[in-house]
Amino acid sequence: MFLNFLLIIIFLIKLNSEIVNNADEFQNIISKGGDEVDIFVNSYIEIKESLNFNKPVKKLLIDGIPYYSVLSFFDFSKQLNFTSNVNEIHIKNISIVGNIYFNDTKKIFMDNVSINGNIYSHFNNNEYIKLVNIVYRPISISSKNCINLEGNVEIDNSQFYGSLSCQQRLFDFNGCNKYKLIIKNSYFSGENQCSCLNISNGKEVKIKNTTFENSHIFRENLDGGVMKLSNSYMNIINCKFFNNICLNNGGIFYLHNMLGFEAEGLEIFNSTALINGSMAYIRTENNKNKLIAKFRNIRQINTGNIPGMTSGGLILHLSNFASADIENYYAENLISNNVSGGAFYLADNSKLTIKNIEINKILGNGIDGLFITSYNAIDINISVTNYTLNDLKQNYSRQSAAFIWFDLKTTASFKHGNITNVNGENINLMYISDSCKVDIEDLYVDNFFSKTARALINSHSNEKEYSSFIANKLNLNNIKSQGAIIELLWSNAVITNSNIKNIHSCYLGNNCTSRRDGTLDEYEAEIGYLHGNCDLTFNNTKFENIYGVRGFSLINNQKLEINDSSFYNCYFKNGIFEINNEKSMDGKYVINNTNFTNINSENGSILHIKSIVKNSYSNVNIRNAIFQNNTASKFGGVLYSVSPNIEHVIFLFSCKFKNNHALIGNNVYCLNRDSEPYISGKENLLRVYNSFVTNPTKLKLTRNIDEISLFSGESIPEGISCQLYDDYDNIQLFGTNLQNIQSEDFFLFNLEINDTYNAKLVGQINSFCWNSTCDFPPVKVIGNPGKYKLKLKLNSFGYYSPFKYNYVEINIKIKECNSSFIYQSTDGGRLKSCYLPVCKPSCNMGECVNNDVCDCSKTKLVGRRCNEYVKITRIKLIDYLIRIVVGFFSIATLCAMGLIIYYRNYPEIKGGSYDFLILILVGLILNYVYIVLLTLERTKIKCVLIYLFNNIGFSLIFGSILVKTLRIYK
Repeated sequence: MFLNFLLIIIFLIKLNSEIVNNADEFQNIISKGGDEVDIFVNSYIEIKESLNFNKPVKKLLIDGIPYYSVLSFFDFSKQLNFTSNVNEIHIKNISIVGNIYFNDTKKIFMDNVSINGNIYSHFNNNEYIKLVNIVYRPISISSKNCINLEGNVEIDNSQFYGSLSCQQRLFDFNGCNKYKLIIKNSYFSGENQCSCLNISNGKEVKIKNTTFENSHIFRENLDGGVMKLSNSYMNIINCKFFNNICLNNGGIFYLHNMLGFEAEGLEIFNSTALINGSMAYIRTENNKNKLIAKFRNIRQINTGNIPGMTSGGLILHLSNFASADIENYYAENLISNNVSGGAFYLADNSKLTIKNIEINKILGNGIDGLFITSYNAIDINISVTNYTLNDLKQNYSRQSAAFIWFDLKTTASFKHGNITNVNGENINLMYISDSCKVDIEDLYVDNFFSKTARALINSHSNEKEYSSFIANKLNLNNIKSQGAIIELLWSNAVITNSNIKNIHSCYLGNNCTSRRDGTLDEYEAEIGYLHGNCDLTFNNTKFENIYGVRGFSLINNQKLEINDSSFYNCYFKNGIFEINNEKSMDGKYVINNTNFTNINSENGSILHIKSIVKNSYSNVNIRNAIFQNNTASKFGGVLYSVSPNIEHVIFLFSCKFKNNHALIGNNVYCLNRDSEPYISGKENLLRVYNSFVTNPTKLKLTRNIDEISLFSGESIPEGISCQLYDDYDNIQLFGTNLQNIQSEDFFLFNLEINDTYNAKLVGQINSFCWNSTCDFPPVKVIGNPGKYKLKLKLNSFGYYSPFKYNYVEINIKIKECNSSFIYQSTDGGRLKSCYLPVCKPSCNMGECVNNDVCDCSKTKLVGRRCNEYVKITRIKLIDYLIRIVVGFFSIATLCAMGLIIYYRNYPEIKGGSYDFLILILVGLILNYVYIVLLTLERTKIKCVLIYLFNNIGFSLIFGSILVKTLRIYK
């Protein structure tokens, strides 16, 4: 009912239109031509052959009923051919299923048209092509580009869908260097099967309020995931991009030899290029036009995090002479799990300017900088202002960078930056290579950690004069991993008005976990590591809460200059400035107007000099410095030196020393007085006890001993000791804390005598010193009468340096032996001892005739100590006689026992108690055995048997008699 009513209305409106209901009617009308041809498509029309508009027509109108009027080609190889004979075309309210070809038509207007097919065009002189409310889908016939348009194209409020039929692009526009393309309020989808746009030679391209999504390039030789722009000018505003991917370069844009490009208000989601430039890849072959691609107010969310990625540039890649200007850019979740993940990649002669950028979460896994990387550089220029980077992570196992990685000739300027929460496997914050110049202004870095120890700022070059790093208002905080703050190789660096604090705090708790991938000296430098030919300057910089082995390492004649700066509350085991020529650690230090407060170390909190060779390049010049409240747990509260050649190397002018402390040498500890630095006003410091101390230079006895007289074999007296003294006659300590002392800290000595042929020492000749003394052990001196020298000599010097006079001597006189003494060798040697014999324990009633030798001849006792009785010899004849007699009585007793048993019933036997008689006779036999045992040699068993038989025999005999007597009594 409604449809019929609508048809009536349209019919009344189209009274002047030619109404067609089939292909033949349509063909008849277009074959006539005319000034104005108005065709109304009244139904679904199936067309079997191409429709060619060959007759001249000034104005062609094709109209229909939406969703009802359809021109459908049965054979998709057939098409609508609009030739140059048609001057103006208006098509609306119909659906076209099939291909369309425009050939040099001046004016084309399509409104509310659904197209399923390919569109081709060729124009020499086109005024416009206006597409409004178009819904486009390709057909199944493959084509390089499904839509190929030239001319001045305007697209409004339309939808375009791609498919696999579009082998390269959904839409190809060729402006022929004279036509414009305008797209607004539209929608393009590659349906995850093709890319959206290819734009070339466009005089002017404007895209506004349009959405592009599901654009996908499968072919490896195609660039530009959403669009490719060549030799054209483009202005794109307020567009959105969703779920786009490119196997090559340019996830959204691939700009090649652009004539100009401006993008503003773009929102990009889930869009990635597998090689370079996930937002844009820009390549300019020629440096004459110097055109700049401009990006304003861009949001990019969720890039990467897909397999197959091979390179970085997760935002932008510039090559050749490309230039880009970015302002107000926000990015989030830039993820590259397996390869490089840098946001910006630059090569060749490219140029990049950025203002106001914020990136949250970048993840990479390659050799690059997560923010900006330059490579194959010829002349790259970078300028960045107002940048914020948060949550940066670099997972690559080899050296890489979190912020910038510059290779070759790159000039860069960074102003007003904030970088927080950085961590990685093996990262610098900045890596700057050959002939690069980097200028940092107002940068704050907080919370940095690398699992492998690396310098925070690493500038490596081969040409010092072309390389520089300049930083003003550099603020570093919470740098947790080990490695120098700055490492230079053939480079210059100047850092001004900066604050560096809370560096390597893990060192204090001995819980640093950074692996080491280099020399020990490189990663024990906590602030600066310089090698090659370098100059490093700090002006008005504050160093606070920095911990580690040393502050700076200058390798092979580098230069460090510090002006108007301060060091506060730091700990360096070997001081801030360490010089050790044996490890090539030398250089020139110029320190002016700098304060050192609350610096702690083991030896020399500020200067730690281990070795300076003659003609060394080392030179330290410190002026107007203040050293206050600095502490060394061992030596030299401010300066520690064990080198003999520093007097012409170290100079301190107009410096103030306030309340510095050390166990030895509150201010200065040196090898000796001849090896001290030049310090203006030194005489005032010398007035304070323990202010200047040197390494021990001599040993002295604690009391004067002219000579020790003794007999050969006597021990030296107890209580003899010596002490260590320095060149200022300060007593030095050996060691006082057993809990912290190491084996190498012990001071070992030995005793020796000068004439080892005529004398020797017996006893403990090796020992160690402790606290403030070396105590002589009570050794014995054995030798021929005469005068000798007993020497105590240090063999190890503990934590001191070796010194020449490391011994003391005592005169020893061995006296002639008294005649009342024994004079002989006590150990079998040729040297004799003079002594009174001593026997311990004593000889009892015997006489002590030598040491532990007793004479028992005047006593009835024997033995070594005259405490044993003489053993009596047995008379064997008596033993034999006793055995014979005992044997006789034993036989008689046995016979008597037999007779008693035989005559037991006789009254005489019964009256004598038969059982008691037997017991008495058994007791007699046991006593006979006892007597025989007494004639034998004693053994333990025999002694037991003697005791046993004697007592049992006695008990049987006299016990039986006692019982028998009691029976008679009763």
